[in-house]
Amino acid sequence: MKIKQAIRFIGLLGLLVCLFFSQSCRKKQDPNPSQAPTIGTTTVSNVTYNSAALASAIKTTGFNTAAKSPISEYGFVYGQTDNPTDNKVKAGTATEQPIDFTGQLTRLTPGSKYFVRSYVVYTLENQAETAYGEQSTFTTQNLKAPDVSTNDATDLTTNAFSIAGKLTALGTSDVLQTGHVLSATNQTPTLADTKTETGGSNSVPKEFKSTFTNLQPNTTYYVRAYATNTTGTGYGDVKIIKTANVVAPTATTGNVSNITTSSADVGVTRNTLGTTTNGQVGICWSSTNQNPTIADTKRENGSSNAPEFFTINLTNLNPNTTYYVRGYATTAAGTGYGEVKSFKTNLVLPTVETTPNPTFNTSPNLESDEARITLLGTVVTKGVSILEYGFVVQNSKQPNPTIDSYVLKVVSNSSITSSNGAVIGGEIKKVDIEKLEVTNNFRAYIKTADGVYYGSNQTFSYTYPPEFSSVKFDCYGTSFFVTKYSRTPQITEIGEIEVFSTNYTLVTPLKLPNSAGYTEKQYFNIPTADASYSLYVFNTSGKLISLLPSANGKVYTTNAKIESGSLQRVCWSYPWKLVIPYAKMANGTVYYPNPPSIKPVEKCFIDCTVR
Repeated sequence: MKIKQAIRFIGLLGLLVCLFFSQSCRKKQDPNPSQAPTIGTTTVSNVTYNSAALASAIKTTGFNTAAKSPISEYGFVYGQTDNPTDNKVKAGTATEQPIDFTGQLTRLTPGSKYFVRSYVVYTLENQAETAYGEQSTFTTQNLKAPDVSTNDATDLTTNAFSIAGKLTALGTSDVLQTGHVLSATNQTPTLADTKTETGGSNSVPKEFKSTFTNLQPNTTYYVRAYATNTTGTGYGDVKIIKTANVVAPTATTGNVSNITTSSADVGVTRNTLGTTTNGQVGICWSSTNQNPTIADTKRENGSSNAPEFFTINLTNLNPNTTYYVRGYATTAAGTGYGEVKSFKTNLVLPTVETTPNPTFNTSPNLESDEARITLLGTVVTKGVSILEYGFVVQNSKQPNPTIDSYVLKVVSNSSITSSNGAVIGGEIKKVDIEKLEVTNNFRAYIKTADGVYYGSNQTFSYTYPPEFSSVKFDCYGTSFFVTKYSRTPQITEIGEIEVFSTNYTLVTPLKLPNSAGYTEKQYFNIPTADASYSLYVFNTSGKLISLLPSANGKVYTTNAKIESGSLQRVCWSYPWKLVIPYAKMANGTVYYPNPPSIKPVEKCFIDCTVR
């Protein structure tokens, strides 16, 4: 059994050896180049400064029935000399079918020429062979900054403008930063000048915008867009921009109205805004500067419209003063003024008030040199300098006396030191009192360089009271003498009142007959009594003046003239009672003599003898 197996193994081994030699002899005897693979030309694309994309194809694999998968590797080789064989870029391994393949070259040198061809590694007669496609060439790009363009400026003012730019190419890498550069002196501004930054980009196109502020008016600037990548900075065209000139607003001065002693209204119109909008409109004024500015006194109102009218109230002015005013409008661009106008504040007119009810210090018979009537008034407002002040008096039929029409003028030369509230006074002395009537009009006045100013009209009455004389009080009765002067009001009633002790308690008066118009008449009191009595009247010479008949409850008068001396006594028989005389005037005033100081007695007896 073992022998048979060994014979079979030896036979099989021999068969295999024969087959091997048979094939080897036949290949050597009949080599066929058509069994090598065929490769297409390499196509180069997307060339950058350091890379390129490659593409090729295996058109035939060179397969036959005796060789399986002769291709073990394929790809690209490149270099900077012809027909490169090194620097492989492997694209794939074994393949049994024709195939398209690609590759990517990196880390190339910018701006350099390269040679590239595809290759395959295959096996022929147990030997590794390499086949190449046709050679292609390409040149890498040079290093490049981005491409950018500069647009025209917009929103131009006196101190600012906006400007846009456009990124059109990234260059050799992504853009790190974009923006604009600006200079007033460098006509080709760079990043070393004023710049803005608007951000980077990895794609194009990209638009960006910058705004420059705080510029100088009426100034030429040079500006351009820029973009920066790892290679460098690319700039757009330079644009020349001139900022707007500064124009101040304009204003018109309006009318001056409502002038008082300390204030006035002035109109102002803001006509144009100028080159800026925010600002103030107002009035400036001065009493010394005939061309007032906002450095003088001013009052203003915020405004951003034009045209627009305002009325400004000026206050705290001085009276009787000339002021120069003009409207103005001001902004950051400057101040525009209207025309100058002038006005004069009103004069502060003095005002005076007449105090009613003068005070009297007079003797009833005007015999005293101290007789006075004091008139008073108040200076409410002093106003300008006062030259003179006083009082004017006129009769009752002519109210509101003036310094040109008066019966009596009382002038005071005293100075008035206080502005308001000063009390002024004047005295009518004895020599002038007799010029007065019973009722008189009077008022205070102030005289200045501009005129005369009066207080209100007041009235006062000055009368001479009736005079009681030769009043006698004793146990024999009461007698008195009444004198009525020419300025004494009409006496409507003369009588007496009964008093007790010295308190003079009023009792029902005993009225005498109507005494209107009587002068220098003597009145004799006969108390009412139940008993009859006789009345004897004597003068101081002892001469009997009148003997009155007996009477009961009556009052008697006599026109008997006292020839010499004065009334001595009146005698009657009656229990004692004290009475005092009185005189009642037409205006209701009642006058009494000074009451005597006597001691009461219980009874008086007739103790009179006719002499």
